[in-house]
Amino acid sequence: KEIKCALATNGTLITDKLAARIKSVGVQRVSVSLDGATSEIHNKLRKLEGSFEDAVAGINSLRECGVPFQVNMTVTRYNRHQLDDLFVLAKELGAVAVHLFMLVPVGCGQEFADGDMLSPEEYEQVLISTAKRSATESLEIKVTCGPHYERVIRQEKIAVAKPQGHPHGKTTKGCLAGSGVIFVGHDGDVFPCGYLPVNCGNVVESSLEEIWTGSEDLARMRDIKELKGKCGICGYKGVCGGCRARAFAATGDYMEQEPTCNYVPPSK
Repeated sequence: KEIKCALATNGTLITDKLAARIKSVGVQRVSVSLDGATSEIHNKLRKLEGSFEDAVAGINSLRECGVPFQVNMTVTRYNRHQLDDLFVLAKELGAVAVHLFMLVPVGCGQEFADGDMLSPEEYEQVLISTAKRSATESLEIKVTCGPHYERVIRQEKIAVAKPQGHPHGKTTKGCLAGSGVIFVGHDGDVFPCGYLPVNCGNVVESSLEEIWTGSEDLARMRDIKELKGKCGICGYKGVCGGCRARAFAATGDYMEQEPTCNYVPPSK
């Protein structure tokens, strides 16, 4: 069966020659991280001088070779003020999409200080402004690891306002960990997503189908009745579900409530 292949990169090593090879092997889309609309912001967050310029050069090589690409941005308190400029830059560069990543404090995300992470109130502001932008923006927009975005677009009635045929008119369930996506590491270990370090098995020892259908952790994660705290009583839990990785990072329990959600559901 045909497997769709995408490539995620910081863009700094992409040359004209490499871009041509990426196209020749059939990569359907490349995502390039730009954590700011200016070199000052991007380079500071990446902790590498010249990384912004190199990433843009890589993007230009992809565009010249006709390789579709998207821009990814991890949103922090330090760069959120550049969101408008980032969308302008992405269109100028020829991107087909902008994906905003809401920071999960695991892996490389642990390097960010607590003061760099958005507060629940700031998250809400970013999600609302992004939802409103999505109604008219020509670029495809996706919010990753921000499942409460699905609540926001319903509260703001953004989804129904989109014209027929809009490039991102279809929405999905918020957190897809273990239900819509699964992560297989280089050593075969299987996790619900790339940000949730809960080992569900190994494809060297069991088939992926056996792990997908037999893992107790995956089964529990799919059962929204198991959600705790305000996520457990929220009327939007079926479309949001909260970020299970952030809940795990904050409490050690992946079924606990989403720590960055500002919404207070009415008590039953």
